[in-house]
Amino acid sequence: MKLEDFRKLLFLKDTVEVDPHKLPGTLAKLYQEHQKAHPEEYQARLCTHNLLILCGSPEDAAGLDKDLDELMQHYPGRTVVVVFDSDYQGPVQGLLAQYTRKEHPAGDLVGLHFPDDGKPLPSMVAPLWVDGLPMVTIWRGHPPYESSWFLALVENCTRLVVDSGVQGGKSLEEVLAPLLPLWKLIHDPYLATQAFTDVSWARLHVWRDWIASLFDRPDRRPLLKSVESVELEGWSQPGDTVPHLSVLYLASWLSHQLDWKLSKPLHAVPGGYEVGFQPVTMRFYTRSTDDAELLGRPVRVSFRGQFQGQSFRLSVERDSNNSSTLVLGATGPACSSGASGHRLHLERLNNLALMGQELETDRRDWLFEKSLETLLEMSGNLQPEAV
Repeated sequence: MKLEDFRKLLFLKDTVEVDPHKLPGTLAKLYQEHQKAHPEEYQARLCTHNLLILCGSPEDAAGLDKDLDELMQHYPGRTVVVVFDSDYQGPVQGLLAQYTRKEHPAGDLVGLHFPDDGKPLPSMVAPLWVDGLPMVTIWRGHPPYESSWFLALVENCTRLVVDSGVQGGKSLEEVLAPLLPLWKLIHDPYLATQAFTDVSWARLHVWRDWIASLFDRPDRRPLLKSVESVELEGWSQPGDTVPHLSVLYLASWLSHQLDWKLSKPLHAVPGGYEVGFQPVTMRFYTRSTDDAELLGRPVRVSFRGQFQGQSFRLSVERDSNNSSTLVLGATGPACSSGASGHRLHLERLNNLALMGQELETDRRDWLFEKSLETLLEMSGNLQPEAV
């Protein structure tokens, strides 16, 4: 990738080429020049965060340009984006764009084009961060968990956000592979002050709210004790029967919230997968699609059981004709009125919304961590050697 291609990948605004090894001095000089250019005004520097975005390849940076431009306008701060490029063998290249709001400096967007070796990165970016503000690190692609330079970045951030992806896998081991090293980081005693999360978890915010809302009505709450099975379905590539991480996250969150105890780990059954809890069975199914935009997204979550001699079903599912609509369905006792067939427009969380959400979060997400623990337990992967 040439420098001009790199520029087009990350920037919509005009940029200047900068020496990556002299960035602190360059940024300080530009701020001083801005002050001299506006001597009649008091110049406040608007800055709410430090953000480091690491892309494992140019493909992992696709679409960031518009998101970053809008992010800088809504969240003034210092953002550094690093793109690793296995086809590039030259020195690190740097580009800089500055943002203003009502004539005040309101953020710096720094792009660094790296070869595959990230060893110089921690010492290069450490002097850039504004003191006293949170340091959020987002990794797009597969993080190099085993690299010492990656661990150095994690140690110096307040929050690490990874994206376990939406592609899924051909085997359960392949789907769960990104989670085991993340679990190790979360339980590293030297990283007790850091927060961790997964974008695949963050994308499920609306689903978790609306699954919980099925039982908001007082007359429905007794049904929870009578649930016998839960069915979860998600989009996957044709031929895949392994549940996607987003669906597994929903299942683990649900079983943790309801304190269902694991009785039989996740295993393949005809047509899908199954996991046993006391007192319910969870079944996972996949729905095939060739649309890459749908991969990894949940389709349906249903609760079935018997109450006072009658069968009931409560469900949250996507409208078959409109992937942006959720339908709350209910049949059986305590289900005859109100929310049966209720439709909710589903706003898909884009990269900009997800990044903003992480910048506004200033503590550990214990619900995510417990749900991840439950997910690994139900998959049979939480063994002593795994941690």
